[in-house]
Amino acid sequence: MTRTYEGRVPAKAVLENGALWVPIEHHIAGVFENGETSTKITFAQAEGALAETTLSLAEEYRELLKQADRPPKPEDHFTLHELSPPPTTLEAPIERGEWQFYWHGNELITSPIPSASAPRQTFYRLLPRFDEMTLQDALDRFERDVVNHGHLRIRVKEINIKIRDNVKAIKNDILVHAENGS
Repeated sequence: MTRTYEGRVPAKAVLENGALWVPIEHHIAGVFENGETSTKITFAQAEGALAETTLSLAEEYRELLKQADRPPKPEDHFTLHELSPPPTTLEAPIERGEWQFYWHGNELITSPIPSASAPRQTFYRLLPRFDEMTLQDALDRFERDVVNHGHLRIRVKEINIKIRDNVKAIKNDILVHAENGS
């Protein structure tokens, strides 16, 4: 299979109709020198045990990525009430995920970690979302969710690396067989 792409795209493996297609040749001659607007990439279908393993890893990757794209939020365990005006004095924050938590006497206050996209910091007073929970219980559960989310993101990265390694091995195997004429 040969595909032509507009622009200068990197040659990456493609999943199509349940098959894994590996880029074996990236035709870039003249693309940079002549300023051409398209690139041709030749793919070969991957077969065998390593290809099957890679396909199942790709499926796991897709499922985990959906979960990893949704980081834990305080709303999962707390009811948030915006504080206006914000508190004037706070202790040092406890950073968890993308949030800062502050104990203010017996109250728990949170705010998103300031960023360039959200320079105005909004503070919220927290109440446990469920009656049987204390503020500390809810914070402990949120912290556990943050840790689990971190483990999930690490697993996604590990799978991605494994897929890339498998594709590289498959590509090398295809090219060796092509050179040997078998």
